[in-house]
Amino acid sequence: MIRFLRFIAIVGFYLLGLPFFSPAGPTDITSNIETNEGDTVSSDNRPTPITNEYGMVFVYIPPGEFLMGSPPDESGRQSNEHRHLVVLTQGFYIMTTEVTQKQWTAVMGDNPSAFSDCAPDCPVENVAWTEVNRFIKTLNKRKKVKIDRSAGNQPVKSQKNQTSDVKDESLGRLRYRLPTEAEWEYACRAGSRGWFYFGGDIWNLNEYAWYKNNAGGQPHPVARKKANAFGLYDVHGNVWEWCFDYAGPYPTKISIDPSGRTKGSFRIARGGSWYYPALEARSANRLYLPAEIGNYNVGFRLVISPDH
Repeated sequence: MIRFLRFIAIVGFYLLGLPFFSPAGPTDITSNIETNEGDTVSSDNRPTPITNEYGMVFVYIPPGEFLMGSPPDESGRQSNEHRHLVVLTQGFYIMTTEVTQKQWTAVMGDNPSAFSDCAPDCPVENVAWTEVNRFIKTLNKRKKVKIDRSAGNQPVKSQKNQTSDVKDESLGRLRYRLPTEAEWEYACRAGSRGWFYFGGDIWNLNEYAWYKNNAGGQPHPVARKKANAFGLYDVHGNVWEWCFDYAGPYPTKISIDPSGRTKGSFRIARGGSWYYPALEARSANRLYLPAEIGNYNVGFRLVISPDH
């Protein structure tokens, strides 16, 4: 009943044109990342980051397992965050930032953002899940990337910071897509189990995220806050991020390579935004949204993975 009322409230805000509200409820980048709670994410022999022709940078996330969701005593927890073990058997590349307005315009020729007067490196927003799907289909027709020959997060001399084109046929087995919800949370956490990827100290959130208390009523250019251990920026705050999945309850048992329900009325968004309070940016927090409607709180980041 609570979830149903939440759906109705979200749709109502959309129809009124108001902001929706969800109650709180191969180069090594780092080796053996130690998290605040003692978990370990091994990133040995991670492939080199790759950059496409639009300046989208992707880092490799290795396969692994993690506890998805939140414990019963987590502040702001909602009933749909049942904690369960997830195993991801395949690695994937994920964007280090949200897709920017400049990148969207370069691909689609327009800028749908409500905050179009923001800097070109502000995240694109006001895009429905269905519009993002069109964007992805367009990108998949133009497969061209550059491999960054510099060494991950290590200091590199300028003469060694080189890139080389990857021919289209070399990329033929890769495709752009949205991350699944499990991939998003796994990449966001980067081995952590706390409220946020840097732990549970909410007073440190200003260093990592744009949210209601520090955003000044608008989104901000990407990558201005601290990154997580995988090198991802803005997974907490700035704009909500669309995921591939239809919304639905989590499984009660171990889940292997989950991609959510096969049908439904709502899609998943993650990460919180500039408009929302701090606890909405928690790693485990989930938001259900109609796929056909955009909002100025919602953007996305992409994944590239083998095309099976």
